[in-house]
Amino acid sequence: MKHFHYDSLISTNEQAKLLLNEHDAIIITADEQLGGKGRKNRTWVGDKGKNLYCSIGFRHRIHSKTLEPHSYQFAGAIIAYNAITRILPKEQVRLKFPNDIMVKDEGGKFRKICGILTEHIYYGNTLQSTIIGIGINVEQKEFPDEVKDIATSLNRMGYAVTVHDIFNFLFDIVSEYKFDSDSIIYDEWHDLVEIEGRIVKLVSDGQNYLVTKVFDDGRLQAENINDSSIKIIDDGDSIRYEYE
Repeated sequence: MKHFHYDSLISTNEQAKLLLNEHDAIIITADEQLGGKGRKNRTWVGDKGKNLYCSIGFRHRIHSKTLEPHSYQFAGAIIAYNAITRILPKEQVRLKFPNDIMVKDEGGKFRKICGILTEHIYYGNTLQSTIIGIGINVEQKEFPDEVKDIATSLNRMGYAVTVHDIFNFLFDIVSEYKFDSDSIIYDEWHDLVEIEGRIVKLVSDGQNYLVTKVFDDGRLQAENINDSSIKIIDDGDSIRYEYE
């Protein structure tokens, strides 16, 4: 896997799309992103040189075995979780459905430290390439008003690590990770997300649901706790729930 680093980019994911025309497996980092995105086109906010802005990209060969698209989303979350838990104890770290990593601060509140955004490029109906974007807050200690109550960083948590440190952890994990089994990746992600049996609030309708099943593509089957109606929740839905 070839590593490309830049001083500044609009988006590491967008740069990965360009480089995957020439390379099969890449990892891209930048000191800053001017237009980094999260889910639903939300802006990923961060200071230059203070956080890890990273994209992992794969070009899929027509006759080679390719994972199901959702497995790359799961794998990105697993990789980021494993990098963060090389620093923080696992008891403090949670994977929030579908793609955020939360950490418990000294006051017992869970705050967001990492987000993952996976994109797929198709040629007709054929999956051509996949990009897993990972953003980890590392050295940033002050955050804009709109996220200061929900975001944190490794340094803010009291860990004196650098962006270079966390990248080295992540690069080692990516280099050794086996992208070859949908079922193994799903099982590992399922164990980390721990959402089955939880009560979640669906933001779109304000209703509470009991998650009764997690499908192998990551969708949730949930039962309305008021009228027992069944709802299928996917990664395009926003939900709220409590962590333990």
